[in-house]
Amino acid sequence: MMKKNIVALAILAASSINAQAQSVDITVTGTLLPSSCTPTLSNGGVMDWATIQAGDLKYSEYTYLNAKTITLSVACDAPTAVAIEATSLRPGSVAGAVAESAGGIGYLQGGWYSQKAGLGLAGTDKIGGYALGINTLKENGTPLDAAFRDNQTGAWQNVASGTSMWNSGSGNPRQITPVAAGSIVPQAIENLTMNVTAQPYINKASELDLSSEITLDGLANFELIYL
Repeated sequence: MMKKNIVALAILAASSINAQAQSVDITVTGTLLPSSCTPTLSNGGVMDWATIQAGDLKYSEYTYLNAKTITLSVACDAPTAVAIEATSLRPGSVAGAVAESAGGIGYLQGGWYSQKAGLGLAGTDKIGGYALGINTLKENGTPLDAAFRDNQTGAWQNVASGTSMWNSGSGNPRQITPVAAGSIVPQAIENLTMNVTAQPYINKASELDLSSEITLDGLANFELIYL
């Protein structure tokens, strides 16, 4: 067996030597770049409720403010399937929530959606919270539905015009993607726009020190996920 192996190797080596004078190699190379998408928020991502008078707050109830909307745009250099995910950067500050998820989202009935992110702290007092959702998705001006899933491997669910950014039960972030009407298949986009709507509420006046100025301090991060 060992001799057969040696003979075979010797023959291959001889064939290789003879072939060198009759052939030449060509190298084919290049780099494949992934599509790139850029998200932007209108108004610099700022939603401002300006001045709220302390006298307008309810003493023993939460005071809900009017909702405001800004536009989230996603521009891609080629058709690309993406999803959006939002995370609260003010954990531990959802007023009235019995508990918060690992991502800082708490459950409180009332207002637009029951899952709320916090508005920060005034000393040790919880200022309030806000619901956050998306709606009115469009690709180059053409209306689309929204679909969401609650983790990277979950099934997509069509929610038509819009949904909360956070799971209604666990409070975990939802991945939200554009789909065709009635579909659950993420649609590749190049110029996507959607409305981002927030509705805040202020803690009970009895729970706040209103002898000095309080600044609403909500902050959320939007992450673009390539599918």
